[in-house]
Amino acid sequence: MKPWRPLISTGLLLILLLTPPAVHACEPCIEILGLEDTATQAELIIIGQKVAEAPHTSEHNGPDWITVRVVEILKGQIEQGQIQVNSWDGMCAYGIVADEGESYVMFLEQRNGQYDAVNIGCAVTALPVKDDAVETEEQVISIDDLVAKLGPGASRVKVSYEATEEGDPVQTGNILPVWVGVFILVVIALLSLRIKSKRPLT
Repeated sequence: MKPWRPLISTGLLLILLLTPPAVHACEPCIEILGLEDTATQAELIIIGQKVAEAPHTSEHNGPDWITVRVVEILKGQIEQGQIQVNSWDGMCAYGIVADEGESYVMFLEQRNGQYDAVNIGCAVTALPVKDDAVETEEQVISIDDLVAKLGPGASRVKVSYEATEEGDPVQTGNILPVWVGVFILVVIALLSLRIKSKRPLT
């Protein structure tokens, strides 16, 4: 055996061991859903604020998830005041990317036990909210006008955190207070008794 062959084999082995693994680029979206299609597919649409995020595993990666405080519910139902939402998958922003403390309209669906962006991020993900207006790619519109664009079933339900000592969220908005319902039932009962008392005896 020629004496230089072992040296070549050793050199090739060192090259393989020292070469860093290939970095896979983020896959581009074949099709990006527009606002109306995104709203139709979304299970939950909220106005929310990022209050925390997962630790960064690398200087090149964003947080795997973020914690979002629910401010308003525009579509769907949710009982939690804070939810965990997928954000980055490695170096790829497939989820919801938000600045802490800022408000966004977030379009969400459930995937793998947590909330995630619609269509794996190939859709409208989050729209900034400022002064009760939403910044879309086309224009700045009021939140009420956005709700009208979201289709049937959409409404503004504000979440209050001051209504209970525990700080649990309480949904307000289009929901009638309990006392109103009780008052209506009492009025109906009184009217029924009055009508019965005026009936002539036979």
